[in-house]
Amino acid sequence: MRSPAPNRLSGEQIHQQVKALVPNEGKGSNAFLEFGKTHILGLWRLPYFEKLLIRHNIDVMHNEKNMGEAVMVTCMDMSDRTKDNVKARLDLALICDRPLYHMREKSNGGWERPRALFCLSRQQKVLVLEWLKGLKFPDMYAANIRRGVNLSDLKITGLKSHDYHIVTNMPPFMPFRVILVIV
Repeated sequence: MRSPAPNRLSGEQIHQQVKALVPNEGKGSNAFLEFGKTHILGLWRLPYFEKLLIRHNIDVMHNEKNMGEAVMVTCMDMSDRTKDNVKARLDLALICDRPLYHMREKSNGGWERPRALFCLSRQQKVLVLEWLKGLKFPDMYAANIRRGVNLSDLKITGLKSHDYHIVTNMPPFMPFRVILVIV
């Protein structure tokens, strides 16, 4: 990154900024000028809220789901869901010195995205999905993870937060760890 991190604001400083917002009369009580659809959370009305160092908690289970899903989708190179897309690769060229991953313009005006080293090959995807398809758990321990595995499309869909919790906390964090070490 080229610019330094922004200064950390105290709860009182943030509270002053929130109180200084000007309501947008035509948009309703929760819309503010220059802020689009943002609104003041009800938590700011608590008398002690501005003094808290951490003003919100992130649900660990959903955070784990988002992280697990992002890793899985990126490694499986699911083009419709991955964050490793054309725009991200163009930004990468501006921010990082990694020419191996830079987009290459085709003669027809389109873009070619080089396959990243962390993406699984077709054979590796099949191995991972077959492993997931074969998982068995004791009753009431985990949902049926196998139901989300689609071997014909080489995709995983429909996993719940708890499914990602189970899969990401397995000793060999999914077979991705094993396969990425082999690559």
